[in-house]
Amino acid sequence: MRNTFLNLLIISFAFIGLTLISLGLIPTLQNDISHSSQSNFLISKSDSTKILNIEFKLLNQEISKDIIDSINVLQNQFAKDYLTAVYDKRNKSFDKSFNTLIAYLKNKPKHFKFYEELVTVSNLSGKSDLLKKQISEVKDSSDIYLKYLKALISYNQNKYADVISLLNGNEDIESLLLLSYAHRGKGDFNYALVILESLKKKLNTDSKSLDKILISQGSLYFLSGDYEKAKQFYHAGLNEAVKNQNSREQAKANINLGIIDDQNGEFDLARSKYKAALKLAEDIEDIDSVSYTHLTLPTSDSVDLGGRSIIKKKKKKKESKR
Repeated sequence: MRNTFLNLLIISFAFIGLTLISLGLIPTLQNDISHSSQSNFLISKSDSTKILNIEFKLLNQEISKDIIDSINVLQNQFAKDYLTAVYDKRNKSFDKSFNTLIAYLKNKPKHFKFYEELVTVSNLSGKSDLLKKQISEVKDSSDIYLKYLKALISYNQNKYADVISLLNGNEDIESLLLLSYAHRGKGDFNYALVILESLKKKLNTDSKSLDKILISQGSLYFLSGDYEKAKQFYHAGLNEAVKNQNSREQAKANINLGIIDDQNGEFDLARSKYKAALKLAEDIEDIDSVSYTHLTLPTSDSVDLGGRSIIKKKKKKKESKR
């Protein structure tokens, strides 16, 4: 019974990988919080580095028991509340996390990740409508961060044209990455690749975002039917994610590589990669992957991926000693 359940989890994980390829996880690129103005939580460079390190661990790694102590000693109240909200999300306290973050919306924090987390917990807590109402009450709708927030909501609703309209002309890394996802959703894979190539030139040498971009490029080649090139980029992204100790991106890369193995009839290899991805996702309580893994099961022989239909190959019977 246990093996049957595990097999169902692994099969559904493959389909979640296909969904990730099509839609992408919401971008989690490194920000410099120290760019905030005084009215929007000015943080020193040293504090910024410390805060970003804690944020990275909360989002991408198995966290240690003393992580909350690291948060509590921070001097900046916004950073402390924001990181606590992310911690609460990992502990599935979605309402608490949402209430903490929404209280800061009127201040328009100059940190892109804040808005990504706000959208995520609004969905998880069933408060998307409340978030939209609060957005309508915030002044200065032309603010780049509010535009990003609206674009995230539109993206989650598959309104790719709205995302493009909101973000066109923006040059920040987070907006450009989301813009590439929107073009991918519309089926314009070539232009999405152009955006991702330009993004790589914007990264600092110590950036921890290259793995995400490489994996996204691999997904575009996969959708274009170039599986070999997709595999190259997935491997490059996986290696970068291992170097960065980014479990989230390692899981994504393993899922996507497993899908290619599956397409090529290498079912045992695919299964091992899905198992590795499941373990990584569970270790970091990756809600996006783990919850879907447990709840989503395949229902058809094809999946629509950003304008391109992928037909599942029928598995051939293979000789087995078991």
